Amino acid sequence: MNDQCPVCKSSYARILHEADYGNKKTYECAVCGRFTISDTMQAIRSNLPADPRLSAWIRSQEEEGLVPPSLLSDNVETIRANLPNYKPSQKQLLLLRAIERRTRYPGYEVALN
Repeated sequence: MNDQCPVCKSSYARILHEADYGNKKTYECAVCGRFTISDTMQAIRSNLPADPRLSAWIRSQEEEGLVPPSLLSDNVETIRANLPNYKPSQKQLLLLRAIERRTRYPGYEVALN
């Protein structure tokens, strides 16, 4: 069964695990990747639109092999404040690097979300 991702609002997410007596959930989202979110933060996010910059940050954490981030009511604003604003040319380079990480050789078919 799919749930709506609290970050990107995609319906391609599912809850993998509940912890802390159900006060935290670990999501696996096809767009964002894997992350943990507190019930408080999830309630806050439910009234907000999709956040593509936060989604991209979560995805980059997973692509770099880091521990899935925890989105808590006391850290999300700090995370969002520290997210870089990329210029279009920088975004192109990040996209090319993401494609490069997924390829085995030139011409190899790559699936991107």
